[in-house]
Amino acid sequence: SDSPSLKIKENPEIEVENAYIKLNVERYGGMILSPWFDRPLSVAGRLIVRQDEKIREKMVTVDRDLLVIPNLAIHMNREVNDGYKYNVQKDMLPLYGLESAKGSFFKTVADSITSAAEADGNKTVVVDAQQDSTKQIQIIEDFIAQDVDAVFLNPVDRDAVAPALQKLKEAGIPVINFDSSVANLDLVDAYVATDNLQAGKLCAESMIKDFPEGGPIAVLNYPANSACLDREKGFLETIEGKGFEVVATFDAEGTVEKGQNITSDILQAHPDIVAIFSINDQAGMGAYAACTTSGANVSIYGVDGAPEAKQVIAKEGSIYRMTAAQSPIKIGTNCYDVAMTILSGEKPAQFQIDVPAF
Repeated sequence: SDSPSLKIKENPEIEVENAYIKLNVERYGGMILSPWFDRPLSVAGRLIVRQDEKIREKMVTVDRDLLVIPNLAIHMNREVNDGYKYNVQKDMLPLYGLESAKGSFFKTVADSITSAAEADGNKTVVVDAQQDSTKQIQIIEDFIAQDVDAVFLNPVDRDAVAPALQKLKEAGIPVINFDSSVANLDLVDAYVATDNLQAGKLCAESMIKDFPEGGPIAVLNYPANSACLDREKGFLETIEGKGFEVVATFDAEGTVEKGQNITSDILQAHPDIVAIFSINDQAGMGAYAACTTSGANVSIYGVDGAPEAKQVIAKEGSIYRMTAAQSPIKIGTNCYDVAMTILSGEKPAQFQIDVPAF
């Protein structure tokens, strides 16, 4: 309809806190920015699809509410009486919920473990802590009460999980830590992860190839996550002495939303940067959205090999230059194999198993 007059942009999905998705849109025509109530939205327009090896056009109208533009109650917005100015790029983005609360990487790891377990007649219980360390500790306590045989763990907070790990140790339940390490590895029985130093190094090598003279760059990191710390370390060590100057480093917490917002601020403060290194593809896709929205010709380098990143990398002339891919299937199968070794009473051949990035 003509109100609220929104057009969906290319690469529109912005995942927020693993809980919902914002739809990246642009305004056209006139619209009322503040109606003082939530606005439910539907979708209508022309859809272009490949069907029977041909490109076909279809007109689509969905006659039900799919998204909502939430509006903060007036008594909760203290700035409204001072003439609050709505930002169309931030305040007017429609939202819709996610059925899956975790990224495809961790789902693939879990599916890989489950497939291997079921092949042996075993069962798995997969629970997502939704980036909430308190919730993760409660989940672990529930596992102890259920007397599970082993726990596969990717910590939300590498330090905060320590008391729960101690309880698992006292209960005699082995812990296989994967992807991001806990702070105290003495509290787990094995650690399986991508060679994250190598992943950072691969990104750096690609950037050096693209910019042999170096230049000013920015880094989106995630200090609470050990895997991301290793990626950052591998990257920084490799670009040392290659003419690059890191002019901005910010914690994007590995999320699309923060990656986009922080990158927008970086581009304002440092319009001359030539590249951005992101410790994962989620924050990298946020950076990509910020750069494409502003028209900034800034190259982006990420880690994970996420499908959405690969999709934009495949576009001709894409500013998303590369992603150092991980193998979640290999991580999952290695986790299961080492768990079976421990449960059989044997000691694993090695405590830490590094799965190469590529």
